[in-house]
Amino acid sequence: MPRSLPPFAAAMGGAILVAALLASTAVAQNEPPVCYDLEKMPNQVARRVTPVKPFEIMDGVYYVGNSAVSCHLLTSEDGLILIDSTFPHTVSMLIDSIRQLGFAPSDVKLVIATHAAIDHSGGAWYFQKVFGSKVWIQEADATAAANALCVGGKKVDLSEVRASEAYPPFQADRLIKEKETIDWGGRQFTFRRTPLATEGTMAIEWPLHSSDGKTVKAGLIGGIANRVGDAQLTVQRLKEMRDIEVWLAVHPNQNKTFEKANRLDAGKLANPFVDPSGWNQFVDRIVGMMSSERPTRRRDNTDMRQRQRPMNPSRSPASASNGRVPNKNIDKLDRAWLDPDTTAPAPTIYKTFRSQTIRQDVSYLIYLPPDYQQQSSQRYPVIYWLHGTGGKQSRGADLANLLDEQIRAGKMPPMIMVLVNGLRGTTLYCDSADGKWPLESVIVNDLIPHIDTSYRTHARREARAIEGFSMGGFGAAHLGFQYPETFGVISILDPAFLTGLDPNAAPHPTWQGQIDFALGGDAKRYQANNPFVLLGKNADKLRGRTTIRLVPRAKGNTQGFLAKCDELHAMLDQHKIAHTYDPRRDVAIHNPNVLYEALGEQGFAFFKSAFQLTPPAGKQTARSEIAWRKLPDCSFGYETEYAGKNGTPIAAYLRKPAGDGPFPLVVMLHGGGSSTTGTMSLGRSQQSPTANFIEQGWAVYSIDFRRRSEFQPIEWDDAIAAVENAKQFSFIDPTRIAMIGGSHGGHNTLRIAARHGLSCAIACAPPAINLEEVAKAKAAGYQLSPALERVLAGGNPTPGPTIFEEASKLRCPLLLVSGKNDWSSPPNVIEAYVKVLEKAKREVEVYMPENGPHGFYFGSPRNAETDEAARRAVAFISKHFEMPLKPSNSPPLSAAPGRVNNSLRLPPAEQVNRVFLRLDLNKDGTVDRQEADNQPGRRLIATFDRNGDGSVTRSEIQEVFASSKPSSR
Repeated sequence: MPRSLPPFAAAMGGAILVAALLASTAVAQNEPPVCYDLEKMPNQVARRVTPVKPFEIMDGVYYVGNSAVSCHLLTSEDGLILIDSTFPHTVSMLIDSIRQLGFAPSDVKLVIATHAAIDHSGGAWYFQKVFGSKVWIQEADATAAANALCVGGKKVDLSEVRASEAYPPFQADRLIKEKETIDWGGRQFTFRRTPLATEGTMAIEWPLHSSDGKTVKAGLIGGIANRVGDAQLTVQRLKEMRDIEVWLAVHPNQNKTFEKANRLDAGKLANPFVDPSGWNQFVDRIVGMMSSERPTRRRDNTDMRQRQRPMNPSRSPASASNGRVPNKNIDKLDRAWLDPDTTAPAPTIYKTFRSQTIRQDVSYLIYLPPDYQQQSSQRYPVIYWLHGTGGKQSRGADLANLLDEQIRAGKMPPMIMVLVNGLRGTTLYCDSADGKWPLESVIVNDLIPHIDTSYRTHARREARAIEGFSMGGFGAAHLGFQYPETFGVISILDPAFLTGLDPNAAPHPTWQGQIDFALGGDAKRYQANNPFVLLGKNADKLRGRTTIRLVPRAKGNTQGFLAKCDELHAMLDQHKIAHTYDPRRDVAIHNPNVLYEALGEQGFAFFKSAFQLTPPAGKQTARSEIAWRKLPDCSFGYETEYAGKNGTPIAAYLRKPAGDGPFPLVVMLHGGGSSTTGTMSLGRSQQSPTANFIEQGWAVYSIDFRRRSEFQPIEWDDAIAAVENAKQFSFIDPTRIAMIGGSHGGHNTLRIAARHGLSCAIACAPPAINLEEVAKAKAAGYQLSPALERVLAGGNPTPGPTIFEEASKLRCPLLLVSGKNDWSSPPNVIEAYVKVLEKAKREVEVYMPENGPHGFYFGSPRNAETDEAARRAVAFISKHFEMPLKPSNSPPLSAAPGRVNNSLRLPPAEQVNRVFLRLDLNKDGTVDRQEADNQPGRRLIATFDRNGDGSVTRSEIQEVFASSKPSSR
């Protein structure tokens, strides 16, 4: 089945767009009307949506969504099909994504809305009115779509209306039936009504063709929030979709879209979106939610338009003059600063300290590692454990015993564990509203300083973790996000995150009692202590500095915890905060011991990974806590950032072999301009050159540039900062650091090698720009890259001295790898640069294969030349690391035929006229190659003269237009 647009679509796309805009002058070019104040949007993720680079999933299905909402673009015989159209305020991102793929938004002929909601139907009206797209929606949602609230330019107050309805209304062109199969543009869709988020929420399936020619079923489910819930119908429809193989989703966190995209980008043989097991677990979760999470309640369309009750503290039972409303679930719990049970379960010890905040003694339990008494000079990291509602400080003793067993078995390094007295979990680990139980202040201001002065701890954030379960999980998130300078490691286990904005509408009586007791039912106090709010507030202080894991149970009745964890996971992704998210589908019981049993050795290994990376005292912290992800070759990597010059955060990917190191390091610079995707892909790559270095037992550090396309000194300063940053990691050998770059990165590598001490450097296909040599290549008829054409028109694009002029400053051995078929780094340019290096007595090696195109060693298919480049690169670095060379596991390949550019050889000097090249700039910005006299109306840029000895002289001519006579200068 064809998966391309018909010819008229590409030809007429621009005209259709212009006509549509002229016909609707009131409509903005890039986005639909937005009738709400974004900062009042209750969903924090919606406020901070970021764009995502589009990519193909399979068979003409593209991801064109953003960081919060998934939108899918499908090619067809009749034009593009768009499934869901995101928020009104992010439609411009959607349109940009469509254009990045080479399509025009007017090519979208059909928009399918999975349900009537702001984040899925927000752009439907816009595509319908501006681009002429047809819109389909399930018939049960037609009225809701037609009655949406953004009408006539009026603003709506999101505190008084349902935010889900704040989008432009539209009349659907087709209403989809209860269960209907429709053919459109050569694609066949089956729609099923699954009333969850709305009455007309749909699940969709359609066939795709995999790369091996097989037919597989793709599927997605519209909104899964159980708001209206027809359990019987939904369960029945979902059971009909058990044979889905390609798991798509309407929110990227549901199916780990970006994680799978990274694997797809890394060249995995199996498409990670083919995930029938993940799909069925997702269906099981929804079925479980329908059957046990909350009672069914139906809503008609009138009810969907009702306004939410504004919060009024004067009506709150907690703020009534007669005091707090009794709650048996909380009031029956005896809370005390001193736990009367002084018996400490082994291996813990019962201790007390004097709190300056409350002027009272407070109890806690502490676990000290087996060697604590013997190793009198050793200091230890600390885990602070927070129990859940109804629990006591002794609730974590079983985990302390497990930690002790693993330390004694040599599986864990020694560490201290403090079991906090959480007042039976009644205060949410906040300061209570009445001031009588300031638990948060006692922990942060009194307990932690007491532990650091009474025991041999590493008294710094990188060696201090906070972990909590259930309401303790809420506390760990609350305190960890609130105090990023205190805690460097946060572990959140099956947390009792609260739902909604109203503290008086908690979904469980015990939660209601806790909110009432701790926060007085006050909305502002509730938001001030909300972990989601604190995460948004302190994201910049957490990013790149804090190790976070989030582990909810994902089986059976999750009490709404899982949905909120999904939301937190998405919010962490949105803020680009590295973390581990591990929903446990093998755990159905709300119990910390059961959760740790399921985690196995990974339970405490999380802390080992974090604490082992703490740098020695006095050294600068450089992302000392890392949640590693295991890669197919058994190496470990993670996405991060480094601080460039002036502290600017720049994307990077750090990867190391298995083990603790220290490892030699290869810093890698990709080609092109700034590209986070390119940075991550190069770092995760299972191909040359990255895989070669990992195979040798070296770590790699793939770093990005600032967002500019020219070569600039700031890029070189940034890369030097990255090298110094990497030296702070305890698993890196700071005496063995090499650098390799390709194309743009190759040029920067040469610049950095002239400024910073490295073990060695490899520059692959560097645009080694020398005007004279580039002019020679041009004169020989060699087709240059657009970048080099611009060089000839305007001179050297780099400020200051060229790399030719800096050759004598090179501070380390250099390997140059560049093909003779390279249109951006002509061979004569590379050869001239080598001669300059040799004249300056710099140590340089060269590999220039006959058929290599530009950047052939970075990302090209394997052949004999790429294998030889890999062999030479590894041998070169190994020699200068002064390490033995390990044999490669990759068998050699035979040479593959490649295109040969026969015009690369320059003709002898005697065959070239003295004046062999003139570049004239036209008024329209184009450049002509001339050999005649200058013509009126053009500007002569330069003339290149070949002298008798073969050298080249560049004569610059003053810029003159029209009929003025040019004059030399």
